[in-house]
Amino acid sequence: ANTTDHMISQLRKAQIFAIEGKQNGGAWGVNYTASPKQVQFYLNGSSSFNENYSVNNNITISPAFNVLFTHATGVPTGATFPLTITISDSNVNVSESITINSQGVVSKN
Repeated sequence: ANTTDHMISQLRKAQIFAIEGKQNGGAWGVNYTASPKQVQFYLNGSSSFNENYSVNNNITISPAFNVLFTHATGVPTGATFPLTITISDSNVNVSESITINSQGVVSKN
């Protein structure tokens, strides 16, 4: 649940920053890579704003993704939407999912 909530907060933060035009109106995004297991919150084109978070080895996130929210509108790009992200914990056999629709609405399923 903590990983799911953290992922949702990072996605929403990226969208809000993009809509607000933080750092002179750039596009903000969230990227997840499976190797290494890492979530990255970033400003497109400026690595000085990157925030990287390691994912616990017991957590599986699928699929790997890169979602970039466009400046002013907050509409997501970089994937096929709706995008459903599944987060599982092998220690407690629990699975949750997050969906991002084509307008950028992030919801926990």
